[in-house]
Amino acid sequence: INRLINFRDSLNVSRITLVTGNHDIVDLIPPRMFEEILPYKEINVQKRMICMSHYPFAEWNKKFRGSWMLHSHSHYGYKPGHTDDYSGGLILDVGMDNPDCNYSPFSYDQISEIMKWKKSQTDI
Repeated sequence: INRLINFRDSLNVSRITLVTGNHDIVDLIPPRMFEEILPYKEINVQKRMICMSHYPFAEWNKKFRGSWMLHSHSHYGYKPGHTDDYSGGLILDVGMDNPDCNYSPFSYDQISEIMKWKKSQTDI
């Protein structure tokens, strides 16, 4: 828990939502660390819907209207920049075990650039 608290404190953001996964023991996480602790979350950023879950989904809300699906779980199984994702659509593994982000959180700008490239390679 101390490593988690130290990591959370090192992030330069004011609000963090924890999207939980299969390795999280939610009862042990101090609630003050996060604004929300949820298994799934949808947000809108710059008029774009972003769906977030620990698990990758084959279908997600507004998939065919350009929404993004951000997930982890696959331990970099769906590599950024590849169009052969099992589901099609704008889906991205943003887990921190991803070497393309130097094992750090992706920024919105990084995700946006990857999604622009993916969209240019498909009929999405």
